[in-house]
Amino acid sequence: MDTIVDIGFPYHYLLEESKATGRPSAVFLGNDYKNMSQSLDRKTYIALTDQCLDYLRKNCKDCDLYYKPHPNETDEYTTFNLTGFKVIPKEENEVAEVFFWKRLGSVKYVFSVASTSAWFAYNFGMNAYTFLKLAETVLGKDIGSAADYFKQLPESFFIRDFNQPLVENKKLIGTDPISEGKLIEDLRGSKDVWFIVGDPAMLVIYISFVKLIRKNLPDKKVRMILSRHHRWERVKEAYYASEFDSVTSFPRNLYSLRPRKFLKIIRAVFAVKKFKLDPRDVLLCFANSNLIENCFLSFFPNKKIAVQFKEYFEINYGLRESDILRGEKLRIRPTVRIFSLLIEPLLGLYPSIYKEYRDGRVNNIVRFVRPATEIYDRIYLLSDKHSTNIV
Repeated sequence: MDTIVDIGFPYHYLLEESKATGRPSAVFLGNDYKNMSQSLDRKTYIALTDQCLDYLRKNCKDCDLYYKPHPNETDEYTTFNLTGFKVIPKEENEVAEVFFWKRLGSVKYVFSVASTSAWFAYNFGMNAYTFLKLAETVLGKDIGSAADYFKQLPESFFIRDFNQPLVENKKLIGTDPISEGKLIEDLRGSKDVWFIVGDPAMLVIYISFVKLIRKNLPDKKVRMILSRHHRWERVKEAYYASEFDSVTSFPRNLYSLRPRKFLKIIRAVFAVKKFKLDPRDVLLCFANSNLIENCFLSFFPNKKIAVQFKEYFEINYGLRESDILRGEKLRIRPTVRIFSLLIEPLLGLYPSIYKEYRDGRVNNIVRFVRPATEIYDRIYLLSDKHSTNIV
């Protein structure tokens, strides 16, 4: 049996519901450059961003222009020339992936310097582009995970010259009947399916999988176990509560030896340990090695299925090397070592690894010590292998 299976993004289940509405828009995704490294030349970065915005003004004249601030931006957008642009107000500035999902019928183009949300938009069947090749010398290591995620994308995704014509590059979102069929067979005969989730940026992926399951197994109960943190405040609960038969939240607790925080960790562990699961239920795990997922994996003998990004999984488990981390020495904080070597085993949890690149602002290595194939019964790796360019 193949434990690791590639699977396409099941976005076609969402795209079936989309309709064109109103005047088209072009969206530029901002970056929180004030949170980047001290080595960043901010004046040069601002000038470069203004050139990017000029490119939109020149090539998207049939569109309403929007600047979408990064969630961690403060007042960065005030340093740019945003003539002709509308800034997405804070109350509407949802997680980018959700923002695009809710505006499928109106967003025509998406641009960024180095935001991985542009990668999502491209996979979502939108015309999406990056100015990364024009910004590499300015950003350096601040390119972050974009260097790894963008590597798989076609040449049409990259704008290499500000005089380059804008050519639509959206693609047809294909189906993946073989891999999707394998997943359905993994779930068939089970009772309820419990999604264990942590990142609201993956909400559109979660809901796509819910719709996949409901279309093929309409009588199946699909429930959510949520590791809640501040980023979930940027997503309306109505967006996901209506998709699941139930939603159970546990607070996210980052590892710490400070008494108050440590006590919260212990409470969370025992709360999960007391959780009621039917032995026939299946765990569909999207949260990697976070504490809540680790608890469910460690304490319950139920069938366990992981869903992760292919690039993310392969870098974490050493199947390929990250471009941005090549040759870099990663650090492990003392607290993380103590949890991995002592506390996690004492609590009956799978020991985990968390390696950071310097200040933790770029890619980090997050995984279990044991091979993932010894923990999950099946691992589905999300990849872009079932889509084709329209142009």
